[in-house]
Amino acid sequence: MKGYVLVAALATLSYPASAETVGEILVAQMKLRTLGYEVGKPDGRMGPATRKGLNAAAVKNGFDPTLAEMFKFFAIKTVTGETKVEDEGILKVVKDAVGDSLKDPFSAEYKDIRRLPSGRICGEVNAKNLYGAYVGWQTFMTYGPLIKLGETYMKPSVMVDDGEDELAYMACLIDA
Repeated sequence: MKGYVLVAALATLSYPASAETVGEILVAQMKLRTLGYEVGKPDGRMGPATRKGLNAAAVKNGFDPTLAEMFKFFAIKTVTGETKVEDEGILKVVKDAVGDSLKDPFSAEYKDIRRLPSGRICGEVNAKNLYGAYVGWQTFMTYGPLIKLGETYMKPSVMVDDGEDELAYMACLIDA
């Protein structure tokens, strides 16, 4: 009986097919879910449900069923569909939201703020840390759509990459 339990337990383990990171798999799972593919709960593991969703997306869209090919395919679609954000109301509310997550929001510099096809806003920010040094350009992204109330927008939820993982960067890359 113990042997069957061990075999069953080993069969449920999933191993990445290559050097894909947990973050890459997690972002891919988020993208596949937004496209309507069942991948289970996004957990950063390349399990059978994620592989099935990736294979189905690959067949439908004409790319090889690998994360690298999926990222390449959706990155091209994202770049060709994004637009530069010029609305001052949107820029202000997004910068305020990003500033809330910075150590020194008054030192923040912004560039490449754009709206993705999904409506998500992405861009880059560089601000000072607690020691007064600039940390380098980091990608940020908003969650969900911007909601306009009268003449102003509600402050969106945002994520700013922290220099260790690049979840916002990857999510902005493929509009996940």
